[in-house]
Amino acid sequence: MQPLPFKQGLSWFLAALVVIRRYHLTYLGMVMFYVLISVLLSSVPLVGGILAGIWMPFGTLLLVYATKQTLEGRLPTYDLFFSLFRKPKLRSSLMTLGLVYAAGLQFAIWIFFYFGKDAFKVLEAEETAQIPDFQMPWDAFSVSMVIYLIVVTLTLFSPLLQADAGQKLGKSIFSSFLGIVLQWRACLCAGACYLGLGMLILVFFYTSFTLLGLGSFFGYLAPIYVAVITGVGYAMIWPMYSDIYGAKGGITHAE
Repeated sequence: MQPLPFKQGLSWFLAALVVIRRYHLTYLGMVMFYVLISVLLSSVPLVGGILAGIWMPFGTLLLVYATKQTLEGRLPTYDLFFSLFRKPKLRSSLMTLGLVYAAGLQFAIWIFFYFGKDAFKVLEAEETAQIPDFQMPWDAFSVSMVIYLIVVTLTLFSPLLQADAGQKLGKSIFSSFLGIVLQWRACLCAGACYLGLGMLILVFFYTSFTLLGLGSFFGYLAPIYVAVITGVGYAMIWPMYSDIYGAKGGITHAE
């Protein structure tokens, strides 16, 4: 695997913007579908986190395949998403991957609340309207974010490596992690561009609404903001995968 230049991350980011520009309504509609299902599954008592985790690999492949179609100049479809349910072995492997993701995410959340429990004791006070003594447990937050990033590197490309390259679950998880580590320069550039866009959009609209005296309405933009930022993030996966691993053609069966 040849190391990619730092600027390659910028090309991944620009490719994602092309996806949003070409079929913004269709693609962002798919993103909202993915987010909505995730929210609904997460709201299920006791097992919501597990269900949302299982859904993650399927939703990832839905958006990644939509990205592939868009970059090829075709209208995004749900073909691959529905074809996944006709492949028992792949479906089971993706569900297992979802459980791994859910376990890692829940562990990161547990770390945050466990090691930050002293800081959160103030929230248990009777007068919750004013909590001037509350301080963000940054140490716990930092550790939980490191764990979360490790989980992301392990699972980011695993659905594609299984569906497109035909890799087994364990190998796909290792390959996902190894690919990001070896191409950390380009991935860092892509991540910086992505985070920069998110912050830029947030600051621009918040400042604009505040200056116009419409600050109370800023929250209504949240669904649109989530759709765009989520869409850009997932639209980078296919270009990244193609450059790092090389498309194997395994997902063309849905065409």
